[in-house]
Amino acid sequence: MFGERVSVLLRVSTVGQADSGLGIEAQKAAVAARVAQEHWEVVHTSTEMGVSGKTPLAEREQLTNAMAIVASGQAEILLVAKLCRLSRDPMNSLIIEKTIMKSGGRIVSCAGEGTDSDEPSQVLMRRVMSAVAENEAAMISQRTRVALAAKKARGERLGRPPFGFVVHDGELVPGPLFPELAACCALLGWAGQSDGMRIAWTGHANHSPWGVSEGMGGGMRAGARKIKDYMTHREMAEHLTKYHGERTTWSHDKVGRISRRHHPEKRREIVELWKQMMEEE
Repeated sequence: MFGERVSVLLRVSTVGQADSGLGIEAQKAAVAARVAQEHWEVVHTSTEMGVSGKTPLAEREQLTNAMAIVASGQAEILLVAKLCRLSRDPMNSLIIEKTIMKSGGRIVSCAGEGTDSDEPSQVLMRRVMSAVAENEAAMISQRTRVALAAKKARGERLGRPPFGFVVHDGELVPGPLFPELAACCALLGWAGQSDGMRIAWTGHANHSPWGVSEGMGGGMRAGARKIKDYMTHREMAEHLTKYHGERTTWSHDKVGRISRRHHPEKRREIVELWKQMMEEE
């Protein structure tokens, strides 16, 4: 074992997470201690931040890189602080282990966990630890569901607030991007919106989707007004980027989501609220 080369994999499920004492710094310390003890040489370190242990292997680029170092012969060992850093799915753990073994390498856990040899008792321990990791992942999911259900029972808002709003004391309130939301709502328009109002809030006139369309053959029905040309969502996004794009990135998809989320009357209310907020400043 003396002088062997290692490829290190570090992983936390969320950025800045201290996962049962397995934050990134704790993992680095465990790896450094094992490397010093065995007189190994670290040739590569891969770090996964905010990557769940249940993430499909095809989506784990850093894990692939760490394994490739061993497969290419640059290292003999794939080193982790604990086996659950590889995966919390027993099948994925087995695939990783078999892939490393086929390339002539081996997986070592700083915590032992049956990685010291391929004796039957050690293999059994590895399988048990994989099952424990899977059960722990299931328990984490269950605790999360219980916590969310408790918040819902207390009447607290769940999920990410819509664009332009923030959650304060469980209620939706205008956030820093509310001016941009109001500008988008004004561009999307509502029945009875005047050109003057549109110009005041968006700097763009004569583009309203509201009105009555022409009749058959291009003729106008009695009492009807001709519908005006109006901007597409992509054109709105380009306009918003030019005049209201300092703090956010606009796209036709974002304009479309706002259009679908807020019906015309709600869009009018958002613009009126922003008008009141400006007058109160």
